[in-house]
Amino acid sequence: MIQSRDVLASELCHVVVAKLAYLAGTGQGEMLKTVGVSDKQIIQLNKLSLNEINQLVAKNQIDVRGFVNSVLDELNDDVPEQYKTYLEYGANNKMMFRYFNVQAAQCSSWRSSLTIEPPFRARSIAHKKHSAVCKALQAEGPYQQISAEALLKIAKTYQVSLCALWKELEEWNKYDQ
Repeated sequence: MIQSRDVLASELCHVVVAKLAYLAGTGQGEMLKTVGVSDKQIIQLNKLSLNEINQLVAKNQIDVRGFVNSVLDELNDDVPEQYKTYLEYGANNKMMFRYFNVQAAQCSSWRSSLTIEPPFRARSIAHKKHSAVCKALQAEGPYQQISAEALLKIAKTYQVSLCALWKELEEWNKYDQ
């Protein structure tokens, strides 16, 4: 997985550097200046050999995930901003329905267009974090009244999924009954 990401990052970086060198070499320096490339850098880009481009690419890898997400961000516009953060932090269908009255089918559709990081896909709280997370939940007051915003804050602070927090609250509810 990481190796394929490195290959993609290298290829994207190579395409970008080659395009910059092409623009510099074809007299399109003014276009490069509009994105902050200096006259000195334009001259250097114009003189780059293929070997020097390869060396430059090898030294400078781009954050491919950030780059791709920023380029494709427009495709995720169908998820309303008020729900996007909760889904990205792993809110499950029950939580989305309870707090926002959003149906499971709609959540599923929205999730398919989002990138949810691995820590926020988990359905349970890691043993090492469990005690601290439970204390944070208890600090919010009666568990039946914890707000969605408070759960999101805890998820961000402890890097646990909202789904895992919700499951924990469900366990507390079972214990009380």
